[in-house]
Amino acid sequence: TWTKGRVILIGDAAHAMLPTQGQGASQAFEDAEALAAYFEDVHGVPTREDVEETLSKVFQCRYERASLIQKYSRDSTRPATAKGSNEVTLRPDEFMDYNCGYKGAKEWQSRAVAAVS
Repeated sequence: TWTKGRVILIGDAAHAMLPTQGQGASQAFEDAEALAAYFEDVHGVPTREDVEETLSKVFQCRYERASLIQKYSRDSTRPATAKGSNEVTLRPDEFMDYNCGYKGAKEWQSRAVAAVS
């Protein structure tokens, strides 16, 4: 987890990226957008529990996406013959659609919920 109490790590502190694809800054921007999107629902002076719950939502929303992009970035530096069950199965064009089609944390979360339903 990237959260503890009222603190959340974002960007490379939470999910360090290799410099080969320039994803570090992109993912930090996405983390910041998710924080803004989820905290806009908090009104007045938030309680400690409000902050912790909101940070947990941000983590839950961002973890899968940031982890896949991190893994793809790492795997793309290995030979195409790398073995193991953790191999990323997206083709480069699929990854570009996945990476560049992001429209914000809440839209991303709603697609994830719809996929499960």
